Amino acid sequence: MKDKAFLTLSVLFFLTFFIGIITVSLQKPLMQTLKASSVNPSPLKSFGIVFPQIGKIGDENSEDNKPTQVKVTIVLRDVNGVSLPNRSVKLVTSLSSVNIKPSNLQTTNEIGQAIFNLTSDNPGTAQVQATDVVSNSTVANIPTVEFTE
Repeated sequence: MKDKAFLTLSVLFFLTFFIGIITVSLQKPLMQTLKASSVNPSPLKSFGIVFPQIGKIGDENSEDNKPTQVKVTIVLRDVNGVSLPNRSVKLVTSLSSVNIKPSNLQTTNEIGQAIFNLTSDNPGTAQVQATDVVSNSTVANIPTVEFTE
């Protein structure tokens, strides 16, 4: 009788011990799998492309003196360099005379790009700033745009 009780208690002890070890070892990977993650763009891995960097000013309503449309492409990436689709990006410039089309708020496409077109009525150099609306993080690498006569 004592051998059966000892054997039962030993099996119960080792079973509890192994269940505890498995629970502790799987807790961190299981928590990482189950928790919701929100990925924020990296200000240093995200960037902007401006083409052309120097544009001619003009009047959009004029046939002869149309302004150059400067294309600004903002690419949002996370810290691992993975593109972030479906993110709202707001673009602002330091020149008040710059027109941003289609609007200053765009959503990134499936490869993480938001595309804006800039024109201006007045000459000057515009600092361009792009901000992810959700995380409020600003893209660090965006060239300036110069508008000339």
